Amino acid sequence: MLIEFSVENYRSIQERQTFSMMASEDEKMLDTNSFMMPNTDRLRLLSSAVIYGSNASGKSNLVRAIQTLRRLVMNSATKMQVGEKLPIEPFRLNNESAKNPTSFEVIFIHQSTRYEYGVSLNRERIYEEWLIAYPNEHSQNWFSRQYLPDNPKYQTDEGYKWSFGKGLKGEKLRIKKFVRSNSLFLSHAAQNNHPQLTEIFEWFQDEINILTSNSDTMEFTLSLFDKGDTFQPRIAKLLSEADLGISGIKIEQKPIPDRLSSFFNQFIKQETEQLEKDFINNLQQLDIITLHKMNNFDNDNKIEKFKQALLKAKENNIVTVTSIPCFEFWFLLHYVYTTAPSSHYKELCPRLETEMRKAGIFKTRETYDKSDVTLYKKLKPYLENALTNAMKLELDHLNEDSCTNPSTKVHILVQQLKDQK
Repeated sequence: MLIEFSVENYRSIQERQTFSMMASEDEKMLDTNSFMMPNTDRLRLLSSAVIYGSNASGKSNLVRAIQTLRRLVMNSATKMQVGEKLPIEPFRLNNESAKNPTSFEVIFIHQSTRYEYGVSLNRERIYEEWLIAYPNEHSQNWFSRQYLPDNPKYQTDEGYKWSFGKGLKGEKLRIKKFVRSNSLFLSHAAQNNHPQLTEIFEWFQDEINILTSNSDTMEFTLSLFDKGDTFQPRIAKLLSEADLGISGIKIEQKPIPDRLSSFFNQFIKQETEQLEKDFINNLQQLDIITLHKMNNFDNDNKIEKFKQALLKAKENNIVTVTSIPCFEFWFLLHYVYTTAPSSHYKELCPRLETEMRKAGIFKTRETYDKSDVTLYKKLKPYLENALTNAMKLELDHLNEDSCTNPSTKVHILVQQLKDQK
C-alpha cells in the first residue's frame, strides 16, 4: 500500500511536492476512510484520496510522475539500451532547474514491511538510487548508488559509489556489473531473480495501477467481477447510494447475434485457410546452411558476390542463415541489444569479451576463443535474451537483402530447431 510519493523538478513541478496517504487528525470519516498502519498503533492511512486544483496546477503531472517511476522500474533493465535517453523532463522555466536532476521517492508497505525507494536522474543517467527497508520498524539501508565522477576512487565503477547493507542478502556484486548509467539496480535485480528485490519489483508491477481516459476500464472492471464474489455487491451498493434507480447488477453471458456470428465464422475460415496454405508452402522444402566468411572475395566486389550467392541459394530453394559482420554478432546478442555496425570480426570481438566479463562468464583477462568447447554451455543461459534481441533487431533494423550491418538470422535456425523438440 502507498504511504507517500514525492517528486521534484519534473515537468511543471519545480519544488518538491508530496502526495500523502497519511490520515490527518481530523476525525471526520476516520472510521469509513482510514485504517491503522501495520506495525504501529499510532498512525492511520487513508483508504482513498482525491487530488484537486485549478487547470494547469500540476495534477496530471503528479500522476505522470508516478507512472514514469513505475515504467523505469519495469523497463530500464530490459527495454532500454546503452546510451538511450531516459524519459525525464525537468522544470524548464528556471535555468538552474533545467540543469538539475529530477527526483522521485516513494514510501510504501509491502507484506507488512515499510520501504522507502528513491531515484535521482536526468535524461543522460541515474545520479542516485537507494532503498531503505524497515522490518519491525528498524531502519536497514539495503543498497545505494551515488554518481561521483570527480572522485578517482570510484572510476572503476564508472564513477558510482555503491553501498550494500547487511539486510540485503543474496547476489549483489554480480548483478551490479549489469547496471548501466541509464538503468536501475532494482530492475536488474528482479531480472536476475534476487528474492528480496523481486518482491519490491512486483509491488511496482502489481500494486501501482493507473487508469486513464485511454485505459480499457471495461475489461479491468469485468476482470474484478471474475476474481471473487465481494466486488459485485460493492458495486451494487455504490450504484444504489448514487440514487440512480439501480438496485442490483449482474453479468450475463449470451451468444452474439447471428449477423456477427456469420461474419466471424467467415473471417476465421478465411484466415485459417490462408494459414494452412502458408504452413504447407513453408514445409515444401527446408534446407539450412550457414555462410562463413568468404576470404576469396576481394574488397571491391565482396558484397556483390555475397548477394549473388544469396540469390543463387534462393533460386535453389535453400534457406540461408546469415550473420553480419560475423557469427560472433549472434553471440553478442545473448548479452546486449545493439544496432552499432562493426567492420569485421576483430572490431566486434573486444565488445563481446567485455559483455561476457560483465555477465561474469569471463574472468578479467580471459579472451574469446572460437575453439572453446564450453562455449555453448556459457551461452545457453542467455539464449532467450538472444532470441528476443534478434527479433527486435529485425523490426528496428531493416535487413531486406540480408547484408545489413549488423544483422543476423541465426535466431530463425535456432527457433526451428527448438520447434522440432
